[in-house]
Amino acid sequence: MTIAIVDTGVVLALAIAGDPRHDDVARALGAHTGGLILPDPVLFESAQLVGRRFGSTSEARLIRHLAATEWRRMSVTAEDLVRVADLLETYADANIGFADGTIVAMAERLGATRLFTLDRRDFSIVRPRHVEAFELLP
Repeated sequence: MTIAIVDTGVVLALAIAGDPRHDDVARALGAHTGGLILPDPVLFESAQLVGRRFGSTSEARLIRHLAATEWRRMSVTAEDLVRVADLLETYADANIGFADGTIVAMAERLGATRLFTLDRRDFSIVRPRHVEAFELLP
């Protein structure tokens, strides 16, 4: 089974029906036959962004929706944190950020090569340890 890790932009595009990428994201996620990983930092970032933009009621609705999915939530390990710090230093000029660094660290740890993201810039720049490049969807 192929696992894939989900990024914040995909969560937001899926959650916001009026988002221009909503249909692309829903279609791509629906076609994926493997497991989906939702890193806790992505959950936190997504909830915070929805709350700021649309208010607490929308934030609560998003959290309930994510809790009801079959996506596997995953916590950051101490090893992941060290790798994130390394990535933030290595790509300091690109300012990839904690959530994206976490996705890379988890992907390396799990051997995941597929990412659901709308952030082509950051994930095209980063060179993961376990593959030449990530497969970026949609």
